[in-house]
Amino acid sequence: MDEKKGGYLSVKDIARIKSKHEETIRRWINANKIEVPKFASKKEGYSIPVESLIQSGILTEDEVNRYLHPNAKDTRASDPENTSALPDWHAVLREHEGASGEELLLLISELNRISQEYSRKKKQLSEQILKLKNQLVELEYQASSLDSDTAQIADYLTFLRGKL
Repeated sequence: MDEKKGGYLSVKDIARIKSKHEETIRRWINANKIEVPKFASKKEGYSIPVESLIQSGILTEDEVNRYLHPNAKDTRASDPENTSALPDWHAVLREHEGASGEELLLLISELNRISQEYSRKKKQLSEQILKLKNQLVELEYQASSLDSDTAQIADYLTFLRGKL
């Protein structure tokens, strides 16, 4: 983000932070999911107040800080679909070993963020497991029906051969 903007982000900035396409962000604006100031110009590009994005839940302070300070240590997972890419909370603890005062507050904040990320991933996996279980039940039913149909066909073939 351009520091001169004084607390504003562009559609491009938000898209980068959220790993979304710029058009997705524009759709959010059109759907009023993101509130833009009255003076914002579509032609010149929207400038959306960071505080508004945080208050609406579109962004978190951590996401904004990571974007504004890209060289700061980031333990965030690069692939949210991959459990092996989740941050190693043990490494975070080792990093902050012997911390005190404000550093402990940062550690607590980071561990809370990691915990939320783990919980979010666990929920995703639980939902995937449920879908797969439902698919398995359906496939077992289909296989059972095929077995039953195959047995009936065999019986009917035997009957027809007996008529010959």
